[in-house]
Amino acid sequence: MIVNVGQIIENADLNYIEKSQENELSLSVLIEYAGNQIILGGDATVDSWGENKRQLNRQDITLKASIVKLPHHGAKKDCTPDVIDHLYRNQDEGDRIAIISANGKSHPSTETLKILADKKIKPFCTYLAKDCGGDIVKRFHNLPDIEPEIKRYLNTLADSDISMKQLCQGDILLSLKDDGSYTITTELDHPCPYRGFQGLLAS
Repeated sequence: MIVNVGQIIENADLNYIEKSQENELSLSVLIEYAGNQIILGGDATVDSWGENKRQLNRQDITLKASIVKLPHHGAKKDCTPDVIDHLYRNQDEGDRIAIISANGKSHPSTETLKILADKKIKPFCTYLAKDCGGDIVKRFHNLPDIEPEIKRYLNTLADSDISMKQLCQGDILLSLKDDGSYTITTELDHPCPYRGFQGLLAS
């Protein structure tokens, strides 16, 4: 079902929508299967999610997603703590997953990743986030459990001349089973500091 239809832009010719307004038209989709809610957040904005929450509250409906393809590629502006809380089920109801189609430059934001970490939501990003190296490796994530000598060595590998985008997880495949369990398979089995360096998940 369509869970969020964005905001209506009145008196607008859709052929001449301002670039700053394009995301206001974004659709979001809710999939329910075997006890799981999965939300494909599109490019829906923080204002759209606020209105969506108000509409659902009037109908006494609460979203309880276990897996969300984050809105707007994990952008800081549209993935606020309130939006995250609106989309996901409670922490004590099991694992919660964020899938982020990142570009490794502006998305996902470090702030969004920190919000997810604080809320114990496990991210899977297609490309490296800026805080993990980004589109061009300039620095490495400041991991508290790594010896200073290793951090210094890693930073010597940074190369500002690298122009290739760097995959983090690459393509991400979610497989749902009839019993409600799911698996996530990634193109690359890279560790993630925001998932505590654990392997691929199955719940």
